[in-house]
Amino acid sequence: EAVAANGGEFVPLTPVRAYDSRDGGGSLASGSSRTVNVTAGGAVPPGATSVAYTLTAADTQQQGYLAAAPAGTGTPGVSTLNWTTSGTVIANTTTVGISGGDIEVYAGGGGSSQFVIDIVGFYAPAAGVDGLRFTPLTPTRSYDSRVSDGVLTPGAGRTTSMQVAGMPASVGAVAFNLTVADTSAMGYLTVTPSGTLAPPLASTINWTQPNTVVANGTVVKSVNNQVTTFAGVGSANYLTDVAGFFN
Repeated sequence: EAVAANGGEFVPLTPVRAYDSRDGGGSLASGSSRTVNVTAGGAVPPGATSVAYTLTAADTQQQGYLAAAPAGTGTPGVSTLNWTTSGTVIANTTTVGISGGDIEVYAGGGGSSQFVIDIVGFYAPAAGVDGLRFTPLTPTRSYDSRVSDGVLTPGAGRTTSMQVAGMPASVGAVAFNLTVADTSAMGYLTVTPSGTLAPPLASTINWTQPNTVVANGTVVKSVNNQVTTFAGVGSANYLTDVAGFFN
């Protein structure tokens, strides 16, 4: 399939960590910015024009926000992720253009934060890249642990189908909303392609309080229209609502 001339087609990845300020760099203070390379050790090729990624804020202080933009484009006038209290861990999955493999992360709103970047895919116009095109669907629930398998416990993994009406029998990646409910005190879930034997060093959704209901939209590579969800240090029920697919 020909690759789009501008912007490029999507190439999904097993989630891979590109940056963690807790391992070097430290908290980003309000009013400051930091250039971050998001090529994830070669997982994102030089020809990529943008990345789909999960931005997670941790060890937050006061109230604030993070904003991301291609490196060298100046301070963005929008926010990517927001928090209202200290000690929050919160994630958002979105897409950003890259410049030389770099993005600029800016902190504002008066509060500082540690932050983590996990790459879930990239867009590339280069010939020969096995890219995918997006098809939207009416949002449809594909899985709800509350009516089937119950809470996913720490260290456990569960493979579920993402198949919904209007989706072919085999797609390259699925765009969906992940919601957790009935959470333990603190934890996270990581969604990976089906067949992943162990969770990668990445997270899809995080929570810090018991009985939290929180959601994050994301994209995951699909194997036979199935994905595997791993629970980290906490437990939760979870739901997946499909919004579209890449093929």
